[in-house]
Amino acid sequence: MKKSIIVVCFLCVIISACSLSENKQVRFSAVYLDLDGTSLGSNHEIRPETIKAISNFEGCGGKIGIVTGRTLSQVTPYLNDIKPSLPIVLSNGGVVFSSSGKDILRKITLPKSVTQKALAVLTQNKNVVVNIVMYPKKMLLDNIPVKLAERVKKWGVTSNDVCSNLIECVNKYEAEKNNRSAINITLLVEDGHADEIKKSLEEMIGNDASILVSGSTVIQLVPKGVDKGNALKEIIKDKNLDKDDVIVFGDSGNDVGMLSYFPVSFAMGNCTDGACKSAAFIIGSNDTDAIAQTFNRLIMLPSCLSKNSDL
Repeated sequence: MKKSIIVVCFLCVIISACSLSENKQVRFSAVYLDLDGTSLGSNHEIRPETIKAISNFEGCGGKIGIVTGRTLSQVTPYLNDIKPSLPIVLSNGGVVFSSSGKDILRKITLPKSVTQKALAVLTQNKNVVVNIVMYPKKMLLDNIPVKLAERVKKWGVTSNDVCSNLIECVNKYEAEKNNRSAINITLLVEDGHADEIKKSLEEMIGNDASILVSGSTVIQLVPKGVDKGNALKEIIKDKNLDKDDVIVFGDSGNDVGMLSYFPVSFAMGNCTDGACKSAAFIIGSNDTDAIAQTFNRLIMLPSCLSKNSDL
């Protein structure tokens, strides 16, 4: 059964009763936000109230991080709004960048045999709209559908990244870059065909890689062991944080690992079944101010709200 926001408010009362340092202004030290379906609305923009709440949280000493299936170029347009102060987790945990986006802190790549085998089949599948081969700072794809043109343009994709023969293009790029390997293959698929494509990939790849489904139209083939939750475990260890100090927000199948790991986790009202069941609480959809309300009611203390009295 889905947990309602009433339960969240009850938790807020419980936490408020706990003893806290007088000069502490936030109840939790760090927050990690997923992008698509979570902090991004259906218009692919971050809501103004969410931006304000994030800024206030950081102003009161909290730390913010992004955790997403996207690449750096796909995330860059949002960095001015979120301004992360924690490492940026990309490609569902396959790559971790510094908060500035300048330095790679961690990278896990697909075996070349998996990439080749998958592309040989996927590029012939009529239900795959676009095949995208991802690298830490670049992507190669086999076409740009008209309905995605504007979004892809924001990702920094140029005509040189679009390949008539994706396999040849991948081989050439990797040879030029000292035998570099892909971090994942992202598929945009026809709605209603994700499960069937996932099953065929599982039969073909076996245990050599993992398959993550985000919503009904996005599938990612990632290195074995890559998961948002695993990446965040490493980060909080490096930052000397306890998992009780961290809150996460997500909405989809690729968020299940982190939503189930952290005791205080939030799934959006538009969550998939797996994400809904894995999260501790469910709030409003990504087209509401639910994230901002959760920051204001649960994450920030009254002293922080007083400091930012325009909330």
